[in-house]
Amino acid sequence: MTAKYRQATLAIHGDESHQGKSEPVTIPIYQSSTYVFPDTKAMESCMKQGVQKQHVYVRYGNPAQDQLNKRLALLEGSEDALVFSSGMAAITNGILSAVKKGDEVLAVATLYGQTLNFLREGLPDDPFHPIARKQMKGFGGVVTAVVEGGLQEAMRVVDSLKICLNATSLGGVETLVSIPVISSHAWQTSEELELAKILPQMIRFSVGLEDPEDIIADCDQALAGI
Repeated sequence: MTAKYRQATLAIHGDESHQGKSEPVTIPIYQSSTYVFPDTKAMESCMKQGVQKQHVYVRYGNPAQDQLNKRLALLEGSEDALVFSSGMAAITNGILSAVKKGDEVLAVATLYGQTLNFLREGLPDDPFHPIARKQMKGFGGVVTAVVEGGLQEAMRVVDSLKICLNATSLGGVETLVSIPVISSHAWQTSEELELAKILPQMIRFSVGLEDPEDIIADCDQALAGI
């Protein structure tokens, strides 16, 4: 199917052809918010170096949004289009589209990445633990482990995990694991990382609902490899 068709037809069918294919009539709705990386090298290549292209997190797009972008571009006769999965993304695009060279935008230096300060106040040896016990009825499931060595050792641990998934995001039913310096904080400078006390050998765990003994066993076998 080509752009020779009129707008109403293009809006429904796009420029794709279903001939000779066995596939859904409409693209499925992808309900996953995050996507698993095959290994830490792939995550680093995608998020830190921008070389490898793959879906990361619903905020940045998914296959259904890709299809919508393509369809809108086709209808508008443009090279590409972009839809947003969050209000903040739309606001950012609006600001960057409005400002010009020499303009100033006021914003705090510590945005998104550093809002995750990896406070482990649920642990008794944390200095904020007494305050947290007074203010909270329970503690969160996000914890950070610092392994011996550096980034390579942290990557080896994450790559050795079998139950815990190497993926970004927080708060799912699955235990998700990521290394901040190559994921949530990949765009920060070494000075900003040092200021935020984010170390290369830090591993972030968003603990899910699996059996605790299975999670512990998975971490034990992964740590045994360093």
